[in-house]
Amino acid sequence: MNLDNVDGIPTHPLVVHAAIVLVPLVLVCLIIFSFKKKWHSTFAIPTVVLAFGALVTSWLAEESGGSLEERVQESSLSEKHAELGENFVMIAFLLFVTVAIWAYFGWRNRKNDD
Repeated sequence: MNLDNVDGIPTHPLVVHAAIVLVPLVLVCLIIFSFKKKWHSTFAIPTVVLAFGALVTSWLAEESGGSLEERVQESSLSEKHAELGENFVMIAFLLFVTVAIWAYFGWRNRKNDD
């Protein structure tokens, strides 16, 4: 898969910015929508979708960064950047799993309350 650019714009900065925005947004949603059952039931699925989007954009950022890394001169900074990218994908994955479990248990508790 060629992830070098989208309509002439480098892919890596585009998807990195998306992932960097989505992960904190999902965390804020998770915290805020946990306060009331009504909020949880209304916003659980959109929060799961956002978490999945964060996971996908994080993975795309890692993949596009890998192809970009081949064209950039290797340095300690580029190595650290690549390492942080790999860690960020794992964080996004764990966040997605956490949000999915949060949504499931909220749905199950709501179903039991009815």
